[in-house]
Amino acid sequence: MTDSASPDSAETIRLSYSPPTADPETASFTTFLAKRHGGPVDVGDEWNEFVNVGCGRTMDVRFVVEAVTGGVELTTATDVELVADDASKFDQEG
Repeated sequence: MTDSASPDSAETIRLSYSPPTADPETASFTTFLAKRHGGPVDVGDEWNEFVNVGCGRTMDVRFVVEAVTGGVELTTATDVELVADDASKFDQEG
């Protein structure tokens, strides 16, 4: 993975996350995701990560690639949009 845009760099990647009570929306966390999962990504890819939820606590959070635009590779130059998964959908999955 490169730290800057390449011809194959995605402009934007949209990730849903669950459980929806997690709050991973920080610039440092999206940079971490780009470095950890950088390279080619496809809609439907799933990643499990620990997210800091405060006071030294972590939560296991599932991220799913919902959309990739403008290229195929996740880099640190890619804009990462995080959206909470629908809580009712999460409850139905179990």
